[in-house]
Amino acid sequence: MPPGVPTIADSEQQLIDRFRDGDSSALQQLHALYANRLRAFLRSRCPRSIDADDICQDVWLKAWNNRHTFDGSHFRAWIFRIARNRLTDLIRKNPSPNLPEDFDPVDVIQSDRKEELAALQDCLKMIGGDFVEVIRAQLEGEDVSQIAARKGIKPATVYTRVDRGKKQLAECVKKKLS
Repeated sequence: MPPGVPTIADSEQQLIDRFRDGDSSALQQLHALYANRLRAFLRSRCPRSIDADDICQDVWLKAWNNRHTFDGSHFRAWIFRIARNRLTDLIRKNPSPNLPEDFDPVDVIQSDRKEELAALQDCLKMIGGDFVEVIRAQLEGEDVSQIAARKGIKPATVYTRVDRGKKQLAECVKKKLS
């Protein structure tokens, strides 16, 4: 590349420098570059009880308010670290993932509703995998941090797997009972 011709990295670094100096148009341009990836990252990790779009908005606000603490390098890593930390904080404040409002597998297991129990057992076999293992561990009293440590994953990943599995389980049981 000939000297003096701006590269993509140069123009992004200029945006970052302007952002750190308080230029709101630079924030808007950085938002345009990273917002979709950040939102997808959060949506893939959020339990059902937490709104990824709200967190995303919080992350950009926190980034703007703390721009003076940013060293100017690796903006993508910095904004994603803010997102990961914000999500972790919210999960810690809401330690148990919410079940779909009208379905509680524990309630079914402890009941004498034979038809629902049979549907639940069939669905658990069909879904299988990590979700069933995590649910079983939770039913046996293991907490999320213990499950995460044993499986070598982050607690947020445990919540995500539980939430997705419960959604699948609720849909499957509903289909079997209708």
